[in-house]
Amino acid sequence: MARTLRFRKGAGALGALVALAAPMLVTGAAHALTLPAVDPVLTSITLPLFGAPLTVDVTTDATGSLTNVAVNPADGLTAIALKPNRVVFENAAGTGTVTVTSRNGRQSVTVRAGTLADVSGAGRWSGDLFGTGSATTVDFTVGDKGDGSPDITGVATSDATAEIGATRYSTEDDEQEAKVLITFVSGAESRTVGIRVEVSNEDGVQQASLLVTLGRTRGVAQPAADVAGPHTWDGQLCNGTPAHIDYVVGLDGTISGVSATPAPDSVRGGDHSTQVRFATGERVHLRAELEGG
Repeated sequence: MARTLRFRKGAGALGALVALAAPMLVTGAAHALTLPAVDPVLTSITLPLFGAPLTVDVTTDATGSLTNVAVNPADGLTAIALKPNRVVFENAAGTGTVTVTSRNGRQSVTVRAGTLADVSGAGRWSGDLFGTGSATTVDFTVGDKGDGSPDITGVATSDATAEIGATRYSTEDDEQEAKVLITFVSGAESRTVGIRVEVSNEDGVQQASLLVTLGRTRGVAQPAADVAGPHTWDGQLCNGTPAHIDYVVGLDGTISGVSATPAPDSVRGGDHSTQVRFATGERVHLRAELEGG
């Protein structure tokens, strides 16, 4: 049976026979971080709210913290929560909110209102998935399935190689949901854009939300022979200092030869898991698993 390696950012289930988890930089807020090859492209999300398109432009720094969130049109929207990883806007009537989050390598924008009709219409997500300097777009339409439950239709993307999943529906008690997942692959990495619409009706009061999420980078299985050998990781610490790690991956999934700049505070772990901790507190996890053989 052939052996394969999978690179991945962050921890979690690893597929194929030999899987390597790509590094994840973890600070106190568990930010994932890998420096892009070029200047990042602005993430822009257009969502329907009260019958009109609302565009949210999101900019983050190297640690994943929000540095700028712009809404257009901004008339009647007031920021009621401003945190490094979460910004919330509310309209003057208190009937609608827009929430932007960036955490653990994920980004999301949520609009909430009173009815499904309030969040129905055309939407678009646009952003740089893999730090290539090029934007990918995802278009979709939110509406009524015909029975008052939410639906997502017309899902399309500028990436012809992407996998667009079928819209999935669920009902639980007084809540109804529709969701769809689009999967993108670039070399050894994959990433998803998820769209989810929820409607609840409790004691005759309806609430609706539309959530668009950019998932964190994950791995794609590869032949072990193609991946085994020396590797590097480059990132940036929260104080702006560039960080560099060299390591070697064996055909059996072992990790060895780990060195880092600036000099690490500690390097700990076993054959298949290593943690590099810098003096400023950030941690980079390297992990690999051998399955089958």
